[in-house]
Amino acid sequence: MAVNLQLLPPIQELLFSESDHRYTFNHPQLGPLPLYSCSQVMEATEAKAMNWSHWRKRLMTKGLTEPEAEAAGRLWPAGPLSLEQANCFMELWRNHRAAVGTKLHELVQCQLMGKSSGCQTWSEVIEIESQWLLSFFPRVTTVYLIEQPLVHRSCFFSGTPDLLAVIDGVLTLVDWKTQMLKYSPSGAPLAPKVRPEWQMQQGAYAAMIESCYGMKVERGLNWIGWAEGSKDHFWNAADLEQGWFKFAGFLMELHAREARLGSIPHSIAMQAMLPMFSDG
Repeated sequence: MAVNLQLLPPIQELLFSESDHRYTFNHPQLGPLPLYSCSQVMEATEAKAMNWSHWRKRLMTKGLTEPEAEAAGRLWPAGPLSLEQANCFMELWRNHRAAVGTKLHELVQCQLMGKSSGCQTWSEVIEIESQWLLSFFPRVTTVYLIEQPLVHRSCFFSGTPDLLAVIDGVLTLVDWKTQMLKYSPSGAPLAPKVRPEWQMQQGAYAAMIESCYGMKVERGLNWIGWAEGSKDHFWNAADLEQGWFKFAGFLMELHAREARLGSIPHSIAMQAMLPMFSDG
C-alpha cells in the first residue's frame, strides 16, 4: 500500500552529522551554534528515569536471564557475574538493543517511502517489522515528516521525530520503541513498559514541529513493538502540553547552567522561555 507523501521541507539553517549525532544551527547573527538534542537535554539534567542499579544487582546475584544469555552467546543458566562482567554485559546489551531499534527505523522508513531496504538484519528485527506491517502500516494515509532533524528556534534545542503523519484520520506524532517480551515468575507475559520520559520527548517534538511549521499535533503515539506483538500508547493533546512543560523545566535548568558559563545563545534562550514560568 502506497501512502500519500507530503513531506515538509527541511530546515535549511540546521545541519545534522549522522556519524556523531551532532546538530548545528547556522544563526544569521551568531554564526554556527551547536545544539543539545532532546535526549541530550534529558541526559544532562538527569530527567531520564533510568536506574541501572537493580539490573546490575540482579546480574551479580542471579546471573543472566535466558534471552540475555542467548544475546551474549553463553549457555543458560549462567551463574552470577562479577561487577566488571556485569557492567560490560550491560553496555553490550544496551548497544545491541539500540542497534535493533536503528535497524527497525531503517526498514520502517523504507516502507513508508516505498523503497526497497535491501539490508541484512537480525531475525528479531524482521519479526518486529512484520508486527508493524500488520498493526500499524495500513492505518497511515498521509506522511509529513520521516526522520527529519528539527530545531526550536526560540527555546534553542533540536531533535529528530520518527514520524509525523495522519494515522486513523488524526495528525499524529509517532516514536518507535522496541522491547523484548518479559514474563512474570509464573510465566505470564508482562505488559510492555512505558517510560515517563517518553511523554516529555513527545511534548518537546510537538513543540518543535509547531515552531518550525506552525502545525499543531493532535496526539502522540509510542508504537511499542516486539517479536510476538505490539502495543499503541497514546498521548492526547493535554498530555503533550504537560510533557512539553516538564521538558521545558529541564531545558531551562540546562540553559541557566550554560548561561552561567558565559554562553550568549543559552542566555538568550533562557530569557525567551521565562514567560512560560511566570505567574502572570
